[in-house]
Amino acid sequence: KIDGLLDRKPSQLSGGQMQRVAIARALVKDADIILMDEPLSNLDAQVRVIAREELKQLQRNIKPTILYVTHDQIEALSLASKLAILHDGVVQAYGDPMEIYKSPNNVWVGTFLGNPPMNVLKGEVDKNAIFVENGKIQLSDKFKFLVKDSQRVIVGVRPEDLSINENGTIEGTVEMIENLGSYSIIHVRLVDTTLRVLEKSTVKREKGDKVKILVDPNNINLFDPNDQRNLLVGKT
Repeated sequence: KIDGLLDRKPSQLSGGQMQRVAIARALVKDADIILMDEPLSNLDAQVRVIAREELKQLQRNIKPTILYVTHDQIEALSLASKLAILHDGVVQAYGDPMEIYKSPNNVWVGTFLGNPPMNVLKGEVDKNAIFVENGKIQLSDKFKFLVKDSQRVIVGVRPEDLSINENGTIEGTVEMIENLGSYSIIHVRLVDTTLRVLEKSTVKREKGDKVKILVDPNNINLFDPNDQRNLLVGKT
């Protein structure tokens, strides 16, 4: 909202206020395509959240095509109907934001998109399981036609698809706890690798606790260790 800024000159505006005015000027124009390059970057955190919500609502109402550039993953996931991820000038992924989040094209996209990022483990297939550091993961039926015994893979799994459970199949030690309000990020050390587990803050953990991690086998991604591409993307 810029009602209180309409009578001011540019020299009387702060950086954040200038940015809000620039967004408003772009939106009121009757354009088919609007280019926005990090339009919310100079706004205070609270104003930024409100502006993001209002921008999404405005986009629905006036329905222009907005080409929106941002380094903020929350903005990208919440605002985009189609998402393109660039790295070193190359488009690494393009499509529905949540599809990219759940099934990234490659390891780089998986670890780049998401906070906390996707966990990555080296593994080897043996019959109906993938053996990883300090444990194993059940092999889901959707992967059985893609891999064979003794095949090496990279396992990618989101922190929200892990749980600390006595029935878990990977053993580790709590290394650090990040309390973030309603949930916590539990850092669990295996041997050479640390996994991040997303958990409700009501569960009490202590550094040094010995725990077992349960993996949802239907929500993992498998990548080729050579080119690091997702084995399943483009196969179904």
